[in-house]
Amino acid sequence: MSNSNSNGNGKPPDGKPEMTPIGGPISATLKKKWAKPFLEALEETANVSEAARIAGVDHCTPYRDRKRDKAFKKAWEQALERGIATLEIEARRRALHGVERSFHDKDGNVTSTETKYSDSLTMFLLKAHRPKIYRDNITMEMRHSGNVEVRFAGMTVEEKKTEIADRLRGLLSE
Repeated sequence: MSNSNSNGNGKPPDGKPEMTPIGGPISATLKKKWAKPFLEALEETANVSEAARIAGVDHCTPYRDRKRDKAFKKAWEQALERGIATLEIEARRRALHGVERSFHDKDGNVTSTETKYSDSLTMFLLKAHRPKIYRDNITMEMRHSGNVEVRFAGMTVEEKKTEIADRLRGLLSE
């Protein structure tokens, strides 16, 4: 990541700051030995913990440096965005073209193949790209001066609606 003709002060002999491949100045974090492997792995895996493992650092280190270093934060966001875009492309490919599965006999010879398609993956993509049509949407308007905490993890849509209605009844009776 570093410019080979640098004079050691972060600036090449022409006095301009070293630049990253993404067009920003190279920061202290981006010069660290683990930063480039971390960003490459983040783009490849879209997973911070795995990228940190591959780069040979504790998973807290990149988070810490991201808070302190705007250039590193921008590089992180761009690497993650490219990684997520790759996941979207692969998900779309699998949804549209399926995944071929081979069946083998006891000697390891292929006896037949089958292409499996994922309806749930297709629905996930439709929900992401056409949320007004496919996503389970709940619209709610509420005005209240106190603190309200609502948790929905693991609930069905009907359970969520019931929970909201119960909480609203409780707030209105206050």
